[in-house]
Amino acid sequence: LMPNKSGTVATAAGNTDFTGSANTNFGIGPMGLAPNKVSTGLTVTLTRNNNPDDNDWQQEAVYSNVPKGLWLNTSNTPQQQGMVQGVLTGVSLMPDPPAPEQTVAVLLDELTSQSGSPDRTWQWTTPTLPTQSFDQSNTLNTLATTLNAPQDGTQARTNVLDALRAQGLSTAASVNVSAYAQQVNQLLPAGPVLAELGQEQNL
Repeated sequence: LMPNKSGTVATAAGNTDFTGSANTNFGIGPMGLAPNKVSTGLTVTLTRNNNPDDNDWQQEAVYSNVPKGLWLNTSNTPQQQGMVQGVLTGVSLMPDPPAPEQTVAVLLDELTSQSGSPDRTWQWTTPTLPTQSFDQSNTLNTLATTLNAPQDGTQARTNVLDALRAQGLSTAASVNVSAYAQQVNQLLPAGPVLAELGQEQNL
């Protein structure tokens, strides 16, 4: 471990000291250098894509113990305590959590209901309920005959197209299901056919 007397983290925002309460009372024993003769520093530069990093970081000094025989003693006199305590040997880095987004202001009038009836451009339709039981054995024939019946299929399709046009959509004037009605007994019981999405089938 290499002890340091100062520590700095360099980012796009500038330099931040993380020396903290490090013990700086050390030198280089084998060279006979006293603590006041040694100056060491640790600088950590954070970059991203070769540019200074612009994120926010939390830094915390890392302290360790180093042997006195190497970093303090200048003699061969035995020491009761063989380590230099609490010297700066590194830094722990952790990115700051991002700041939360702010909620967009919403007018209270838009959240509260207005007095009176709501502005509604549509109305519920009254369904026609059957008055007698349905003969399941005649399902396909019934479908074929009602597809073009004025009060059943034709008028229902007309109502749907009118509603779509009332919403500003461009639709056909009518939908011709005559060919489908003629072959309904063959088409509906038939097995599935592999086709491309949106492919039109010739009836």
